[in-house]
Amino acid sequence: MPGGIAVFEVPLREDIREITAPAAVEVHWLIQEDAHVPSTAQVDFVKALDWPAGIVQTCIAGESSVIRALRDYLHNELKVEKERHLYFRLLEDGHGGRRASEK
Repeated sequence: MPGGIAVFEVPLREDIREITAPAAVEVHWLIQEDAHVPSTAQVDFVKALDWPAGIVQTCIAGESSVIRALRDYLHNELKVEKERHLYFRLLEDGHGGRRASEK
């Protein structure tokens, strides 16, 4: 596994942007063309990763159901400590809310 992985989900291929990231970070783009259909692409992608042993840290941003599914997977299946997560969810009014996990 590389030093980090960044996963972005966008509605159109035209929405993909050049991202300047450190050489050790892999950048992946997922296309979800129908915004009216809930997407599991990010969750499926993360679950398919070959996770390293040792300490894992995450920073997740997105729609609340995606964050909830990823948080549940990380906590319940991978046993990643809650203190190792930071997530940013999109609220229905289009504004974001940041929350560090509880200690």
